[in-house]
Amino acid sequence: MPRWSRSEPATKRLAGDLPGLSERQQAEHVGVARTTWQYGCQRQAAIQVPAAEGAFFETAEGIALLHRLLIGAHFVITLLGCGGVRRVCQFLELTGLATYIAAS
Repeated sequence: MPRWSRSEPATKRLAGDLPGLSERQQAEHVGVARTTWQYGCQRQAAIQVPAAEGAFFETAEGIALLHRLLIGAHFVITLLGCGGVRRVCQFLELTGLATYIAAS
């Protein structure tokens, strides 16, 4: 199976919610492995955010916005400011973006 960019599985995940089909059939329809499909479903169910917010950040546009925010925060905090990567993580945690971007 070819390697995807981060936005491709998210877009396929949203497009694949097909009622009446089993998980296996939905995964085949979208073109991902069944276990990948299951992980995406479990991950989405475990995130404690408003549904509209979660849905937005799972789209290609939402992922692009997250990338821009992270690059901007990293540039300003570490290169222009006197903070380190820990301050970037703190920014992500305080803004609630750590739900979508790994901050450790």
